[in-house]
Amino acid sequence: MRISPDLGLTKMEIEKTAVGWLLPSDEILTFSQIDSINADTNSCFLLDNGQLQKVQTYSTYTNRYYSLMPTEKAPTMLISGIPMHRIKDTTPDADTDASH
Repeated sequence: MRISPDLGLTKMEIEKTAVGWLLPSDEILTFSQIDSINADTNSCFLLDNGQLQKVQTYSTYTNRYYSLMPTEKAPTMLISGIPMHRIKDTTPDADTDASH
């Protein structure tokens, strides 16, 4: 099966195993991890050494929470839940291009 692990930037071939999908990096994305990803459509995830993590952080300096949210094209950053770019009827990359 061919998938895009990076929001459409590249494609890779993966193989199904008894517990999940084998990635070219020899990591396995488990069916349980896939269920977690599918249940949270407002987050981007990173698989690192078998551990699934949301792409997110908290800044004590700004007192804000930052995360990435997938869109049809490029993701947008959420700053304390507010999108950094307009995403209604556009995409973050189109919004950025329009502001120049």
